[in-house]
Amino acid sequence: MSIISRSATRIFTSTILRKIFHIIFSLLLIIPFTTLYRQFILGLAPWVPEPTLLTFTILLFVASILNSIQIRMPDLRERFLRITIDFRNKVVEGLQINGRGKPYVEIVDNFLKTMIRYEEKLLELISIVERDYEVKYGYVCITFGLLSITMSYVFFKNFAIYGILALAIVDTVSSITTYFTPRRRKVYKHSDISIAITLAVFTLILYLLTMDLAKSLAISIASVVVELISPEDNLTLPIITSLIAYILNVRELLL
Repeated sequence: MSIISRSATRIFTSTILRKIFHIIFSLLLIIPFTTLYRQFILGLAPWVPEPTLLTFTILLFVASILNSIQIRMPDLRERFLRITIDFRNKVVEGLQINGRGKPYVEIVDNFLKTMIRYEEKLLELISIVERDYEVKYGYVCITFGLLSITMSYVFFKNFAIYGILALAIVDTVSSITTYFTPRRRKVYKHSDISIAITLAVFTLILYLLTMDLAKSLAISIASVVVELISPEDNLTLPIITSLIAYILNVRELLL
């Protein structure tokens, strides 16, 4: 396989995997809106006035901490791998010194080596998925997304679900369809056919949820435009989509 083919394969794999993770994690953010989740949190902590807001606040705080760690220690993964290797060696050495532990040296050594292989595969997967700027500046897109969704919930309550759907669907569909239509005419970031497909897909999904074609189309158009022109769609797409859904007073999604 040529260098160009390997590079193209890596880019394709990176794009698909990143968008799979993106849509899964985005849709998981709908869970705190569900009645079952809210009742569960209230059962654990009845003094909590807003389980949904509390959840997103905690997630935002954790994402910010992890993001700051990534920025300050960009070589954290390599450090972690070295620590696990050193730990394995010390454990094996300790068993070898201890007479009672000697019979288990090979078993423990094989187990720890297996763990390290899985750790290496996980780190390799992360390196494939992450973008270049994330290596330098941390996973700011996650922090921005959680910030936007938290603000959406504060201002628009359950209409924030529409913002999450836009983050999951508009971002994913537009990126993947643009990747597969590279020779089409570009409109800012995406190809013309990508824009059309994304608009159609998101409008259909919104219509199935709201049964209002005109409002679904309006929200979809606004979301696609934001995706096109925004310098950071994770920050702007959820809150603007939630705002448009709130202004149009579409069917509020109660889960």
